[in-house]
Amino acid sequence: MQSASGRPRHIRLMLFLFGLSFCWFRVLHTIFNSPVLHGNEQYYATYTWLVMVGANTLALILAFALARRLSPFARHFPLVIGSSGIASFGIVLVFIGLNDPTSPPLCYLGAFLTSTGATILPLLWREASELLTVKSTQRAIFSTSVVIGMLLYLLSVCLPRPLTILISCLAPVVSALLLWSSYDPKTQQAPAPTTRASEHTSTREGSAASALGLLPWPLFIVCFTFALSQGVFRTHFLPMPADIDSSWSLMISGAILTTIVISVLDYIILEKAPWKTLKTMFAPLMAIIALTMPFFTYGNIVTANFFIFLGHLLFLTSVYPELDAAVSRRFLPTQVVTAGITSINAGLASGALLGIVFEDVIAVWVLGACIAALCCGALVVRTTLANRMEERFPDTGELSGEEDPEVLPPSVQPDLVDSVRLQCTRAAKAFGLSDREEEILEFLVRGRSAKSIAAEKCISYNTVKTHMSHIYLKVDVHTREELIQAVETIQHDE
Repeated sequence: MQSASGRPRHIRLMLFLFGLSFCWFRVLHTIFNSPVLHGNEQYYATYTWLVMVGANTLALILAFALARRLSPFARHFPLVIGSSGIASFGIVLVFIGLNDPTSPPLCYLGAFLTSTGATILPLLWREASELLTVKSTQRAIFSTSVVIGMLLYLLSVCLPRPLTILISCLAPVVSALLLWSSYDPKTQQAPAPTTRASEHTSTREGSAASALGLLPWPLFIVCFTFALSQGVFRTHFLPMPADIDSSWSLMISGAILTTIVISVLDYIILEKAPWKTLKTMFAPLMAIIALTMPFFTYGNIVTANFFIFLGHLLFLTSVYPELDAAVSRRFLPTQVVTAGITSINAGLASGALLGIVFEDVIAVWVLGACIAALCCGALVVRTTLANRMEERFPDTGELSGEEDPEVLPPSVQPDLVDSVRLQCTRAAKAFGLSDREEEILEFLVRGRSAKSIAAEKCISYNTVKTHMSHIYLKVDVHTREELIQAVETIQHDE
């Protein structure tokens, strides 16, 4: 079991993981769209960015399909350091290609390697999300990670290019190593799924098509449409005043500092606000305000770019927690987050291609800001309705629609309790369950209900249901009786 004393250390590591990862992708996107690049650099930068987004999308789709098989190996050091090392090597190739006009293939190859190696971050998301067991803690972690990432991003904007390259190359490796080092030694070498779990692989894959309807498609559509407008913005990011370098740096720095302030306010409101809806809609509301301002400031290119960039950052800080919270019982958190990032990448690439076609920069900006504001508004409405439904019907959405069996009497013999604990430990190792999932599995085998588990462990009821869905998915069962039978089968096989 994961000790309480280890949790603060894990949370600190997660802060740096998300912060460095956020900084890494933002630095890459900024370099590939920076007006500081001239001539052949700027020509190759646009298409290099498109190759990077496209390759990342393909790698994410592959990760979505293989997430269930790869998740037991996500803790293995060779996979972690190898994938992040490939990403860093790709960044080096990108910069070499940008600085050598005769070597454009290096840009494309580097972008492909970078995006493919970066797929390790969504694969590690399963391990990360299990530490964020409470919704308020989850949002606090994300808000703080944004502050860390933005500070590093701001530092990279002010630094010379060699140091920026160094930050970009080290960020994926350091992020992956920090997460890997936070694993409990007990579960460090998580074995592959057992033969029993692999026997039903074809059955699970055969029903995957029908299960796709359980994904949060409205949220994915919001992500795609918003990213579509951002892709158009990126294509027309270049028209800036004569003192282009100073104006661009001022705009980026202002947007970053504003994002930090809003993230801090988001955390304060999260802790102090009495209304749950206000807690969850503050950041999306700020994104809407930022994305409607270009209507009034499109005559000033620097100001319009500032609000566009600010709205983009605020939307990302709002949608990532929503993706992690929108986990259905048929999909791992890795798969949901991977699908969400794929939607964002697809929208960015599609918007960039549309932006190449259109010539009227101001019209494209206004249209893109309008679309993005509508998407943020839809996200706010969705969040508000979800909160209202949860407040009015707190017991809806029970797992698989079945009632919990009766709770066993508390006067259970100690030897029986030890036997159940030993059985659950063996089953957790066999099916690659996490520490928290092993703990909840023991309660389930003993006949405890989801509500009683939430009350005893002082965690939210929705968190318990999410962990239960992960357990059922990994063990490949659908009812409590099948789960108990699977645990007993592990003991008999041994």
